[in-house]
Amino acid sequence: MSDARTSSTSQLGWGTFVIIAFIVMAFSGGRDAKRLRKSVDELSAKVDRLERKIDGLAKAAAPQAPAVPAEGPQR
Repeated sequence: MSDARTSSTSQLGWGTFVIIAFIVMAFSGGRDAKRLRKSVDELSAKVDRLERKIDGLAKAAAPQAPAVPAEGPQR
């Protein structure tokens, strides 16, 4: 048996990693991100509508102060 160990190593530069990341992103996440953004926009619009309805209901339910007191001052 031989004591000589052989090793094969390769080095990848940052450019290679960037290219791999672009390839992975192009084939996996592009369409999902667009669908997610559309869903978030729709939910945001629904939340805005609900907030306006809640504000309207809160104003309608708020007790109205009488313009003229019904009785004189309490002693």
